[in-house]
Amino acid sequence: MWVNIKKRLSGSTNQKGDEYGSDHDHCGRSRSSGPGESSNLSRHKHYHSVREVVMSKNRIRELSPASRSVTIVPPQSNVSANQQRSLEYSLTVSDYLLIALLWIVTTALRYFLIILLVAGSAGLAIAQPAPSGSAFLPGETLQYKVKWGFFRLGTITITQQQCDSDRSGTSLLTMTVHSSSGLPFINVHFVNKSYKTLRSLWMSQETIISGEDSSEQTTYWEDSATSTLYCSKAGNRMEQSSLDSLHIQGTCYDALGLFMMARLYSASNQVVIVPTLNESAVKETEINFTGESELVEVAALDTPVRCRRVEGNAKWVGNSFAGMKGPFTGWISDDEASIPLRAELKIFLGSIVLELESTNRSDWGPGKMASNQIPHD
Repeated sequence: MWVNIKKRLSGSTNQKGDEYGSDHDHCGRSRSSGPGESSNLSRHKHYHSVREVVMSKNRIRELSPASRSVTIVPPQSNVSANQQRSLEYSLTVSDYLLIALLWIVTTALRYFLIILLVAGSAGLAIAQPAPSGSAFLPGETLQYKVKWGFFRLGTITITQQQCDSDRSGTSLLTMTVHSSSGLPFINVHFVNKSYKTLRSLWMSQETIISGEDSSEQTTYWEDSATSTLYCSKAGNRMEQSSLDSLHIQGTCYDALGLFMMARLYSASNQVVIVPTLNESAVKETEINFTGESELVEVAALDTPVRCRRVEGNAKWVGNSFAGMKGPFTGWISDDEASIPLRAELKIFLGSIVLELESTNRSDWGPGKMASNQIPHD
């Protein structure tokens, strides 16, 4: 049928009069019908009737009169105008370049976010502290008394020693804990040794001596190449030594690492989550360096001292240290030495207080704290 229509539309007609389907010429004058013109007029009428039928069905449309061809159009009932335009759209070179550019940008953004997440899950996400001057001082000795209400439970002593040339720039920190004699149900004695530097507070090697027998030792050390933490135990009362290993992600911190971190970061005004080594497992310690300052009185000084307040939460139980756990609060001197003066924490007996009672530092102490006795505005 479509072939026959096309043949009729392409038949011979008058170029000027018949093209417009009228019995007037192109100047508007009436013209007479000759023997040959009646057939031409008949063809024009047939053309218009066919065109009306086709347009009424809305299935074809006529192009320009000069082309004299027809084109099939998709039915409009199921295709919207926007969909029809999308079907007729074709991509250009600039479109492909734009698509490639968008793909590059989205890929870069995705990997950037992944890097941020990995960095955020590594544990400590704060900048390294600027050297405060004298938080690390070879020969320093800090002695604290441990109080439970009016009772003295024991003594904690923390010292620093400069290592030999094989460990240049490294300090050996030692924490000694002894409970007071004569206390019922409390008998705590242990020594904790760990190597630290200003830029590496995390655990590299730690030795713990539990009890009064110094031969019973537990040693931890980290193999950073394989992200493995090793633990060895030995002692005279053990039939044989043992060696265990634990796979860790990133770095972890021991008790002395947390102690020195609190000193170096006390003015940072940040909240950090620190992976902490405790009882052959890695748990979390949350520390909030509040940026707040308060006046604190301690036995080692004759006058109140301005201190930075530090709050935290130990999400672990330290069985070797009388069951330390849960929330704690500390006060650290607001100066370059950043000496912890007081701490409040919980053990299995309840809340206890650690208070500085003596120090051997010649550059810090009574009579040298005048600039540190008035709180910030």
